[in-house]
Amino acid sequence: GAGRGIGRAVAIAFAKQKASLSLIARTLGELELVAGEIGNADLTPMIQQCDIADPQQVDKAVDATFDAQQKTFDINGEKIKIDGVITAVPTYLHLNIAKQWASKGIWVWADKPIVMIDEINALRELQRKHRRIFGVDFFMDSDALVWLLKTAPHLFDEIGPLETLSGRCIEPWSLTKEFGKRGRWLTNPNESGGGLWIDQAVHPLAMIFWVLELRGIGLDRIVVDDVYKSREDAVPPAAETYFWMRGHVNTPEGRPIKILVDNGKGTNDYFYGFSAQGERGSIEVSVGTETSDPYVKVTSKSTDGPDKIKIYRFEHGGLGYTRTFFDFLMQLYGSPHSSGATVEQRFNATTASVSTVGDGYEKAKEIPDQIYTLGDRPVVPERVPGEIAQEIPQRGIPFFLQSVMTSPIYVIYKVTLGLVKLVLALKAPFIIAMAVGTLFVPTLVFVLTLKYLIPLLMPRAHTSVFLSSDSTVTIYRPSRAA
Repeated sequence: GAGRGIGRAVAIAFAKQKASLSLIARTLGELELVAGEIGNADLTPMIQQCDIADPQQVDKAVDATFDAQQKTFDINGEKIKIDGVITAVPTYLHLNIAKQWASKGIWVWADKPIVMIDEINALRELQRKHRRIFGVDFFMDSDALVWLLKTAPHLFDEIGPLETLSGRCIEPWSLTKEFGKRGRWLTNPNESGGGLWIDQAVHPLAMIFWVLELRGIGLDRIVVDDVYKSREDAVPPAAETYFWMRGHVNTPEGRPIKILVDNGKGTNDYFYGFSAQGERGSIEVSVGTETSDPYVKVTSKSTDGPDKIKIYRFEHGGLGYTRTFFDFLMQLYGSPHSSGATVEQRFNATTASVSTVGDGYEKAKEIPDQIYTLGDRPVVPERVPGEIAQEIPQRGIPFFLQSVMTSPIYVIYKVTLGLVKLVLALKAPFIIAMAVGTLFVPTLVFVLTLKYLIPLLMPRAHTSVFLSSDSTVTIYRPSRAA
């Protein structure tokens, strides 16, 4: 009877004591109102429509309550304990998954872009009721950005009042390279929400919104002033592959800050990160690429000589995948801490990014599409800052492949592959049959060695996590991983 009267009062009183609640009554609308009143509690109330005069309905509600308390759900007839749900699927499916699980008190990893543009308000209402949406953007969890914003925010004071914030997520390869994986649905606006503007621009925009919030400028969108969009000629015309935006925000004092963002594939640029320009200098954050480490570059203007440059490099650091997943696990198991952005900061930044993307698309309706060729640099009204610093050494191959490619296993693999290609090139049935027979046994041994023997011989990788008394988090990563 939690929908009204004494039952409602009892439910609210229990919620204040941080109780895990199951609200049961005949009228669903009344239960939703009560759940909304107590939605700020740490534990989201469970809602069940039930007529207590029907014993079967009562039994069902009781069973469901205990299953929910243990986070156990009936899936295909089997009771399965669920701690969290990850939406690693096309964007148009995110909201329905979030509704299904957040309402049950289960944390939902909402991958980027967090939802379709026209679903932002529905998601915000869902988060207001249940607070179980974990907005994901790996760029926000980059070693470089988290260090800057949580450990060294004083560096912003060195560059003076902000004049411009800019961000880039731009890659030199063609989108056609990804068609075998996800490129097809990326160019289908009904599934992705748009083109590469919504898929990529949310990264630098999320970084910018987090910076704005920490600088005391909390917003849910950027005012879009100018846009430019174009498409690589090898990509179907359904969606853009390059997008540029210029906009602005106003500080609480009314001072404007210019915003510049671009993203795309198939241009001659390669950069993931953001830049902040102030009156006395600038800060550039690269979250890293496959061939370069993350870094923070601080440039201080000088009136009596060359500008002073200081670079903080994070050797073998990453975009933030590890930190994002670690913080998600922290929420799943009830910790109030986070190593990077808080749940609220993540949600605000990821939803504001999509709202701004939507405004960009609206503005882009006024301009014709442009075409560029792979390797071209689109001509835009104002170039967006952001290039890998010359002081950062470049790797010829991704560092995570370097150790593998110098190992005996890799050599054996390349030799075997070469033999197979040679046999196929000869196209002689007898030779092919003999070669296949000759290669079968060593190939089988090779595969079994990879699968069973090597993991036994190599040291196991461990990640140790320490939570200290002052609520800080340190992640110790292994120097060598099997």
